[in-house]
Amino acid sequence: MLRQEHAERATAYFGTDDFDRLFIVHALDPAVRAELTQDLAELRIFWMTIPELIDDVYTWYQSHQRRAALRRTLTGDLLHLLFGLGGLVPADRRESRT
Repeated sequence: MLRQEHAERATAYFGTDDFDRLFIVHALDPAVRAELTQDLAELRIFWMTIPELIDDVYTWYQSHQRRAALRRTLTGDLLHLLFGLGGLVPADRRESRT
């Protein structure tokens, strides 16, 4: 869950408390998610599973105009190493090898 200090830090960083909340979870029951999605969306709270996050970041990385420029930050450098140099591809995007 989002702790108070996380909200305070985000507020200081963004200069406002008007932002969405995103929770990344390792397992999420689809029935529970379907039941809560609409109510939480009205509160600007969104849920993603780790595979969805990887797919989203992979899509963003593939369309990035200057991938090597991402190496100027730790997170960008890790993404470039994983997706660019390491060739990591989400499992559901890999071509069949049969």
